[in-house]
Amino acid sequence: MSETIKIEAIQPWSNLIYRIAMPDNITQGLIEHTDKMRENPDTPSYGQNLVGQVDEELEINIRELPTNIPNFLLNCSREWLFNQYNQGFGWEPSWNLKKEDLNVQFISMWTVSQRDGEYNPIHTHPAAAVSGVLYLKIPEYKEDKKDTTKPHKQRRDDGSLVFTNNAGLDRRYCVSNFNVNPKVGELYLFPGMQPHQVYPFRSVDGKGERRSISFNIINAHETQQQNKGITLND
Repeated sequence: MSETIKIEAIQPWSNLIYRIAMPDNITQGLIEHTDKMRENPDTPSYGQNLVGQVDEELEINIRELPTNIPNFLLNCSREWLFNQYNQGFGWEPSWNLKKEDLNVQFISMWTVSQRDGEYNPIHTHPAAAVSGVLYLKIPEYKEDKKDTTKPHKQRRDDGSLVFTNNAGLDRRYCVSNFNVNPKVGELYLFPGMQPHQVYPFRSVDGKGERRSISFNIINAHETQQQNKGITLND
């Protein structure tokens, strides 16, 4: 990648998850773009393609975004994909994949404005090599009165993004779920087949908005490699 980006690799099990701090201009550009989308009554819904129990899910026309935004997301996804592939196949002597060989392409992008009580049940994105979700708005969540007799109730999971272990690993040696409390400006990248869900929340005023953008990416280079006898699906 040509620009210096803060990337944190998280690996609660074999699948690689990236947490990336987006530059402010990318975050602000997407907030402004989605604001305009929400104001436009002709913006198409994307909800018919999604399992989320959410009223407002809008399709993003990637060609209408400033070019620096999709380029940034593609570059991050290429970085993730290169490292995930090398983790799985780097031991193979004939493995000589170069980062520039990865032909990453968007297949879909949408924005979700989640409100109090709405949620996204566990699901995957099977058509994607890489899936991503980034955060533009996080509401202030309602604080419960602390009950010292119930310390197990003190976790703050409202609005959490939850990844679920699907690797069949012994749960004594790794967690079953990995919970993320996202912040504005964070981008998460993960395999399309990684099960995940989003918990509901209760905002302070009951009118909070948790705004995110999700996208799916394929690697057109996969077909070429599979024809050489290397299967890249995880």
